[in-house]
Amino acid sequence: MIAPDFVWEEEGKLQVCESADMQIRTFPEMEIPGFVKTGEDGIFSVYQRRIKQTIKSNIEIIRKAEEKDGIWYEAKISYGAPIKDCLVSFSYQGDGMEVFSGSEMLNDYYYTGQKAQMRMGYFGFPETLQIYVKKLRKNQPVYLEKWPMMEEEICILEKAEVEDWL
Repeated sequence: MIAPDFVWEEEGKLQVCESADMQIRTFPEMEIPGFVKTGEDGIFSVYQRRIKQTIKSNIEIIRKAEEKDGIWYEAKISYGAPIKDCLVSFSYQGDGMEVFSGSEMLNDYYYTGQKAQMRMGYFGFPETLQIYVKKLRKNQPVYLEKWPMMEEEICILEKAEVEDWL
């Protein structure tokens, strides 16, 4: 059997991980629940599974509180089905950004002008994140290739996007 993901036998039945699109090659020919035989490749029988994504992931950002050195936001994520992982991209402007789940810091970023990205599956698919964007001040002694447009300071979480990995 040749497969790009986990496949195993359990109590006499073939078990396959929950990938949306998957192709398996077997010898000898066999019946695989949820797969359709699509052809032959030499001595191998080729089977295909395609699962249509029924629900897409979504993220909602809520501004919570402003402090002297930054702004707190809350992100509420609802995950799609079926997915392997969910990539969240944050567009922000500020000195940096910290992302928490409860009291645990999951990641931190320094401003580069690029999106800050996180794979939610790595962190156990948290449904709520706390995000702290630090203020960037005009004469702050930091090196940036390209400074964002600002008057005296900038601190904003502009957008959050999700991309499901099937």
